[in-house]
Amino acid sequence: MRRFLRCGLIGTPSSHSTSPSCTRDALRAAGAAVLCLALVPGALAAEIAYRGTWECDAAPKVNAPAFAIAASAVRDGDRLTVSRIVYKPGTFEETGRVSGTGTIRDGRVAIDTATEKRGITGRLEGTASDTDIVLTGVEHVAIPDRAADDRACRVRLKRQ
Repeated sequence: MRRFLRCGLIGTPSSHSTSPSCTRDALRAAGAAVLCLALVPGALAAEIAYRGTWECDAAPKVNAPAFAIAASAVRDGDRLTVSRIVYKPGTFEETGRVSGTGTIRDGRVAIDTATEKRGITGRLEGTASDTDIVLTGVEHVAIPDRAADDRACRVRLKRQ
């Protein structure tokens, strides 16, 4: 630490020394930093955001109409999280959120989705790349003390 202070590597730019030993120390420190970053996979990886639509067919047994609403996803390395808002049927009253996370392997992903209270559960499968995500699957909608139904769903998202 003393050498870094003496050479001005810590402190103001005007205090930096250009002596050979200081230059050598600075190069060693920079090399060590680059080596550390190279040894930590994904150290510089950033999250990738996607936006698009989540479409589902009607679920007549529970009186839920077909819909197409906004959806989003975040990719962090090989982890992909998708989500959408759940609205009360026929309104724009928000009642929750469907979400799920899966692992991308060889460009393919499978995601189990659910609301917090598990009134809507599902499974989506498809492809995920740096530019877009295409998923298809089935949601199971259950209304306590009433009925349950399954509906086909499709999710198409583009990188932002």
